[in-house]
Amino acid sequence: MIGCASRGGDSERAPGTDSSGGASEDTVADTTDETTDDTAPGDTGSAGDTSLTTDEGVTVGPLALSDRPRNVLVITLDTTRRDAIGRYSGDAEATPFLDRLLSEGIALDAHRACSDWTWESLLCAQAGRMPYRLGFAWSGETGGSAVIPDDVPLVSQALLEAGFQTALVSAQPFMGGGVGLSRGFQQVRYTPDQPAARLVQQTLLTLEALDADAPWYLNLHFLDPHHLYEPPASYLGALDALAPCPYDLSTGAGYEAMQRGWGSLSESSRALVRSHLLARYAAELRYLDDQLAALWAGLEATGALEETLVLVWTDHGEQLYQHGSPNHGAGLYDEETRGAALFWSSDLLAPAAWTEPTTHLDLWPTLLAALGVTVEMTMDGYPLGERPDDAPVFAVHYRGGETDQSVVVGEEKLLVRWDGVAQRYALGVDPGELEDRFSGGEEDAALWELLRPEVEAAAAAAGGAAAVLPDFE
Repeated sequence: MIGCASRGGDSERAPGTDSSGGASEDTVADTTDETTDDTAPGDTGSAGDTSLTTDEGVTVGPLALSDRPRNVLVITLDTTRRDAIGRYSGDAEATPFLDRLLSEGIALDAHRACSDWTWESLLCAQAGRMPYRLGFAWSGETGGSAVIPDDVPLVSQALLEAGFQTALVSAQPFMGGGVGLSRGFQQVRYTPDQPAARLVQQTLLTLEALDADAPWYLNLHFLDPHHLYEPPASYLGALDALAPCPYDLSTGAGYEAMQRGWGSLSESSRALVRSHLLARYAAELRYLDDQLAALWAGLEATGALEETLVLVWTDHGEQLYQHGSPNHGAGLYDEETRGAALFWSSDLLAPAAWTEPTTHLDLWPTLLAALGVTVEMTMDGYPLGERPDDAPVFAVHYRGGETDQSVVVGEEKLLVRWDGVAQRYALGVDPGELEDRFSGGEEDAALWELLRPEVEAAAAAAGGAAAVLPDFE
């Protein structure tokens, strides 16, 4: 399984990272001299300031800002299911602080990820294009490279060039390890696999060290909630009401034993194990929520939120055995690809809910438009309010030689695997994607015509890999 690293049992790890399962001390680096030109050869487009500025402020779609933000704080929540967030689950106790931010900011209520795991989601967000549109792909065990070529421009580089101080705080190996996504950050605090409380401390220390007279861009990537789900014991009270689990899900060995033994479990045993997984996942998400509240208290105390635009987003979701896998990077079903995102400001922004479709590709173009910064790099997303009503939303999944791609238009979703298997779901009446409606008929063909160019581009990026295409009438 290619995906994010866990704090215990995940064997997949980004190249160049510590394989010991953690780090006892922060890795803090000044990388100012390592930045590269932010324009890739052949890129002729530019992205950025499409905002409307008036005497009353700045408008970017639903973002009605009283003034240009001076600073930017981006917070990534790893492995966070949309339907586990209180705003979308109806559980007021699940994520009360995140729910508060969603209600106080601009909540993107129809947001989607561009992949089902971290590397692709981070790349498409921060480079502004799907990975295959950048001309390369990671094919995992088949030999493709995870290292992003130096000529792929990133928004962090562009903001550094625009005069922002840039800083990264991360526990995620793909955002801080040796894959290239830390390019453009002058200060990097990378502590692989560390819990949220540690990152809160690092973030406040990083901000304290910045020059108060210059604008800043800080990117914070929490690894929580990621398996293994190991919040402090005080969050795990829900387990007391469950029968004992046949596996020790607090250890990597126990988690792997669960995966190996799943196929032989009875339905009642599967239900029990799933209940333990759900309880642990919810507990770690609530722990993360409390750490977000602690972070905000620290930011407010130092004045760091003044004139600052905050983006909070989820890189991908988590399956929890809805479609045969306990985690993520397993397929493009909605539990892995429905996302959540919000823009927030303490003093610049009027709250609103945005219910039109958005994707990770749209996040940084919106930030750039709000900042009034134009960059010389091609970006395929849209600032909020500019995405055409009928624009399809694409996602891709590479996993060691297996590739899946999907397109969503309205409530219709087509999934295509490169081995020729295709599925279509009517999400409005089947949100759990339980009834495959693919028949090869006209509705399927219409969606396929939208997805075909993406499949062809991905095949070319993967070295001309041959995709077995589905049959249509």
